[in-house]
Amino acid sequence: HHLFVIRKYVFAVSNNGCVVKSDPYEVIVHKRPIIESKEDKYSTCKDSEIEIGVTCDQSDVTYTWSPQNGVLSADGSSMTVNTATMPLSVGIYDYTITAVNNITGCTTRTPATMSVTINGLPTVVAVNPNPTVICIGNSVTVSATLDELYTVASPIEYTWSWTEKGVDKVETTTVNQLTFTPSETVAVSVSARDKNGCESEKPFDFVVTVNEKPDFTLSKVDGCDGGQLSIICEAGTGLDLSYEVSPVGIAPIGTLAGDVYTVNLTNQSLVSVVTYEYSVRAVDNVTGCEDTRIVAVDVHPLPNVTLSSDKATLKYCIGEEITFTATATNVQYCWDGSMTNWVDNNTFTKSVSNSETFVVYVKDKNTGCVNSASLTYEVNALPDVVVTPETITICEGENTMLSVTDNVNYTYAWNT
Repeated sequence: HHLFVIRKYVFAVSNNGCVVKSDPYEVIVHKRPIIESKEDKYSTCKDSEIEIGVTCDQSDVTYTWSPQNGVLSADGSSMTVNTATMPLSVGIYDYTITAVNNITGCTTRTPATMSVTINGLPTVVAVNPNPTVICIGNSVTVSATLDELYTVASPIEYTWSWTEKGVDKVETTTVNQLTFTPSETVAVSVSARDKNGCESEKPFDFVVTVNEKPDFTLSKVDGCDGGQLSIICEAGTGLDLSYEVSPVGIAPIGTLAGDVYTVNLTNQSLVSVVTYEYSVRAVDNVTGCEDTRIVAVDVHPLPNVTLSSDKATLKYCIGEEITFTATATNVQYCWDGSMTNWVDNNTFTKSVSNSETFVVYVKDKNTGCVNSASLTYEVNALPDVVVTPETITICEGENTMLSVTDNVNYTYAWNT
C-alpha cells in the first residue's frame, strides 16, 4: 500500500497578456491511518480479564485509548482489561481509539469504537430444601436458586457433584433441579454456567443426610390349633420404634400391645400345619424412616389321643384299681392334671373312690401342642351284708338256717 501521494504543481502568473510559469514543485500528501476494531462486540464475564484490540493499515503509529483502564500491549494496539477493577461490576463499556503516525504526524480521521459487555455470574446462593434429610432408598429433588441480582442468560447449565461410596459422581442438568437417590450421607456442590460462558465464582455446598432404615428383629411363637400365636418385635440398641402389624391374605387378625402382636386362634380341627404371614412395619420415631418385613408363623394341629380303661363297662367298686391307657403318637403324657409332670408312660393306674370324669393330657414332642381325652367311669359302694344270727351252735348232722338283710338289688352267693 502506498501511504502517500506526490502531487506536482506549476503556478502561472499573467500580466497584460504576458504569462510567467513557475518551476514545478511537489506536494506530498500522506494518508491518515485507518484503524478498525478486531471484533464488533466484546463480551466477558464479571471478575475476569479480556483483551480488546484494533488493527491499523499503517505501522509505527501511536494509539490513544479512551478510557484507558487496562494494560496496553507493546505496540498499544490492544489492551487487557480486568473487569474486577471496573466501576460497574456488570454493564457495557464503550471505548474510542485514535492513532497517529509517528513519522507523518497524521491522525485517524474517524476513531475506532467498540463496546465491552460485562456479564454477571450465575451464582447459586441457596438450595431448597436445605438441610435435606431423607431415608435410605428414597430419592430427593433439590432446587438451586441464583443470585437475585443476576440477569438470566438462558440456557443455564447446572453441574452437581458429590462423592458416594468413594466414587466421584457428576450430574449436569439444564434445569435448576436434581433428583437422585444417594446411598449414604453426601456433601454436594452445585455451580451454574450460562450461555455467555459465565459460571459461578465458587460452587454452593450443601449436605444430603441419609438416615438408615430402623434396625429391628422379629421372633415368633408358633401356635397350636385353637390356641395362640405371637410375634415379638425388638428394636436395635438405642432406637425408639413404633410397629404396625398387618395380616397377609387369610391370616387371622390379632392385637398389638407394645412390641408383642398376639393372635387368638379358633379351633379348626387341623390335620396338617397351616402357615400364616404377617407384615411388620417399623417406624423410627426420631428419623421417621421405616422398614417392612414379612414373618411366617405356623399353626400346628393338635395331637390325636384316645383314652380307654381296663373295663369296658366303666363300672368299679370303691377301692378297686382302674388302669387307663392313652393311645397317641410322638407325645408325652400328663396323668395328674398339673401340666408339668410329663412322662412317656401311656398307662396309669389309680384306686377309685367315687365316680368321676378322668382327663389325660398329651403334648406333642415336636410342636409342644397339647390335647386331652377324657373318660367317665362309675364307682359303686360295697354291699352292706348282715348275717343273722351272728353265732349259732348245732350238733353234727343237724340243720340250721342263716339269713341276711334283704336288699332286692343284691344277689347272693353262699360258700360252705
